[in-house]
Amino acid sequence: MHQELLEKLKKITPEEHYRDGELKSLAAELHYDLYQLSRIVKNVTGSTYTELLQEKRLQKAAFLLTSTGLSVTDICVDVGYNNFSFFYRIFKEKYGVTPREYRLGVC
Repeated sequence: MHQELLEKLKKITPEEHYRDGELKSLAAELHYDLYQLSRIVKNVTGSTYTELLQEKRLQKAAFLLTSTGLSVTDICVDVGYNNFSFFYRIFKEKYGVTPREYRLGVC
């Protein structure tokens, strides 16, 4: 029962769910009740869906910072954040440096 869910969570990709990665759409796709799915995700992974999605987004942002010449603003939008100050804050919390410093290899 939860195996299908775990497989789907592992396959969350930028192309698939980064920008609009809502649990509601995943629940509909898997034919789960939204609140039931939320509890299952937390129980199975130890993290909320939002935390899992944020982790994936930040990993993708870090990859793009080191492998492309895209601006930090473009990367922020590309991985699904429209609030730039929030993106900078959570990026710095995770990596200990700003996105620009990360790109420059300060970390």
